[in-house]
Formats: sequence, structure tokens, C-alpha cells
Amino acid sequence: MHPDDELPRLHGQAIDPAALAEEGEPFADLVARHGGEPFSVAQPNGWRVLKERGQAVEIGAPLDAERWL
Repeated sequence: MHPDDELPRLHGQAIDPAALAEEGEPFADLVARHGGEPFSVAQPNGWRVLKERGQAVEIGAPLDAERWL
């Protein structure tokens, strides 16, 4: 058994439970911190890094207060 087998999944990818438990941060701040150019999104708050792959990161946020990841 692989250690990732017990982790929560999003689109089939293992996600660190600690990332899901975080409060998150504004999208613009997270994108800028990782060297990207922020743009407008429908859900501006609650973003967190779900997975890191080298210099690339996968980020996500709950759709709303009732539908957390």
C-alpha cells in the first residue's frame, strides 16, 4: 500500500489533509507569492496550495461556505 492511498482525493490526486484544514488566503496574494500575475476570480478568498510539483503548484478553494473541499 502506498502512503498516498489513505489521503483525500481531488480529481484522483492525493491531497494533503493539512491543506484542506487551512483557512486559506486571498487568491491574489497566493498567486503573487508564487510568482504569478493575479486576475479576478469568482471566489477571491480561501485559496490554498493543494499540491506542489517542483516549481508548479496546484491551488484550490471551496466553492462556498457549505461546500468545503
